[in-house]
Amino acid sequence: MALLQKMGIKYKLFMIGLVFSIPIVALLILLVNEKQIAINFAEKELHGSAYLRPVVKMLALASRHKILVAHPQGGEQAAESMRAAPTALSGLREQEGLRGAILGTGDKSGKIAREWEAAFAPVADQAFALQAHDELTADLRGLIASVGDSSNLILDPDLDSYYLMDAVLIKLPDMIDLTYQLSGLGADILHRQKLTPDEKTRLIILSSLLKSDLAGVKTDMEVAFRENPAGNVRPALKDRFQGYIAAVETFLREADRIANQAPDISADGFLASGEGTAHEIATFWSAADGEMDALLSMRIAGFQKRMATALVFSAVVVTIAYLLIYFILQSVANPILALGTQLREFTETLDLALRMRVGDKHEIGDLERMLNDHLETLSHIIGNVTTLADQVSASSSDIAATVGEQSAIFSEQSASLSMVTSSMEDLTRSSGRAAQSAATVADVANNALKKAEGGVAALDTLKEKMFEIQEDNRRGMREIMDLDAKSREIDKVMKVIADIAGQTKMIAFNAALEASASGEAGKRFAVVATEIRRLADNVMESAAEIDGKTSDIQRAVQRLVISSEKGTKTVDGGLSALAVTIDELGIIVAGAKSTTEAVAEISNATRLEQSATAQILTALKEIDSGICQASTAIAQTSQTSVEMKRMADGMKGLIGKFQHAAREV
Repeated sequence: MALLQKMGIKYKLFMIGLVFSIPIVALLILLVNEKQIAINFAEKELHGSAYLRPVVKMLALASRHKILVAHPQGGEQAAESMRAAPTALSGLREQEGLRGAILGTGDKSGKIAREWEAAFAPVADQAFALQAHDELTADLRGLIASVGDSSNLILDPDLDSYYLMDAVLIKLPDMIDLTYQLSGLGADILHRQKLTPDEKTRLIILSSLLKSDLAGVKTDMEVAFRENPAGNVRPALKDRFQGYIAAVETFLREADRIANQAPDISADGFLASGEGTAHEIATFWSAADGEMDALLSMRIAGFQKRMATALVFSAVVVTIAYLLIYFILQSVANPILALGTQLREFTETLDLALRMRVGDKHEIGDLERMLNDHLETLSHIIGNVTTLADQVSASSSDIAATVGEQSAIFSEQSASLSMVTSSMEDLTRSSGRAAQSAATVADVANNALKKAEGGVAALDTLKEKMFEIQEDNRRGMREIMDLDAKSREIDKVMKVIADIAGQTKMIAFNAALEASASGEAGKRFAVVATEIRRLADNVMESAAEIDGKTSDIQRAVQRLVISSEKGTKTVDGGLSALAVTIDELGIIVAGAKSTTEAVAEISNATRLEQSATAQILTALKEIDSGICQASTAIAQTSQTSVEMKRMADGMKGLIGKFQHAAREV
């Protein structure tokens, strides 16, 4: 499978043709093998036919020699037969050497050779000679039957050659032997001029057997003539067949007259007639055997011709098939190879405008059309990607510029916030001092109240202590003036706090705007900015409230100053205004209480302010931390935008490898 996967399409199609040619070759081999078997079958029949020629001659010679040995006047002819015997035996030995191994006749031919030499040896005992001839004749006929079996003659498949074989192999050799037997018996009867019943019976039997063989040969020949497709047997054998029939029938009529005791021929004449009939039978046998060989040769030639025709036809068919495979291969492989060349060119050039040449309406053409559609779609997609890459590159540049501006703004905000934080730290310290001063004022107010109350309690000693009261009043005036100055300072501080709170609110508002513009990275900062703005609002409200209280304190201080001046005038006026002084002192006590309460409120307000400024300071520090984080995020965003621009430029470079000029390959 791995080898097939590595093969090119040409080799695969060639392998397909080879696979389809295997059954043809296999069938051709079977056909050739079958024809070769038939040829071998017929050739073996030819071997048998050739082997039978000397055997039949030996049978005729042995049968004749037996009659001559038995006939009183056959001595000279018997001697002639004996002289011909070695030649006949040499013919058998020659065929045995050529075809004995094929037909398996070695044992039988050896035995016949020994019997032949014994039968034709000069002997004085006639009975022994006749017995030797009978054994020889029987073995010769057995050899004929054995050769017919081993050479496939008895199994001949064609009707014409089969019936010729039946006549040549069985009936005609039998007729030769019967003719010699009948001629010897008839000559002996004629020579003795006496016919015994046994001789008559034997004569009739031999005549009947000869007639039966003659009828069988007639039937065989008629069938052979009729079933001969080539039509060559009848012309070749017709005359000899008619002569053979005439000779046998004449001989049989003479034998019948002898059996009927009405002979018209002498013993020598009947013997000569029998020998002539046997010669005619042998002549016809030789002609029939030759025609049978001709039929077998024609059959072999036909088999060879059909085999050659089959081979040539198969070669032509295979050649045509491979030519068709070649042309089909070209029609399939060439478009595929052309398509491969076009795809290779696209791979090398990356030309998106390249289009495949669309061929005929087949699978390759469909594939080329689909590739053109794919290239069209790919070109459109890459064009869109190029546009998007340009947009991403431009957007990355804009983002980088915007992030740079935001980074500068955050740097400025960080510096401003550092200044605000420093101011808030100063404000926190000032608030601490204001709180301490307010506590001192509260203590002073409490002391003043106690002294006023002590003044009321010591009203009786007021006269004596007038100068002390006057001094205390003056001191109180100075403290009140100090308190007025402190309250004015507090008013200034609160104005500063209000201004800072306003600036903080504006900074927080700007920070919220920048945080909103920063997106996700500024959400936390926006929350902190909102808290700062709300805290600044609270501070401004507290500052306004403190300002109101301070104004009350200033008005109270002014009234106290006026009262103190009046008290001074009253003290200066003398004791006469003591009652008025007591009343005024009550007013002073009430004012002292109000002052004490106001100072307590101022002290509480300053503590709240200190706490608020501490919270503002903490919030500002958190804002500063958030700004640092936002600055870090913006730096990362800037780096990311630069990386995005680099990636977009790289993408444009990759996409730029594709060409867009429209052309067709």
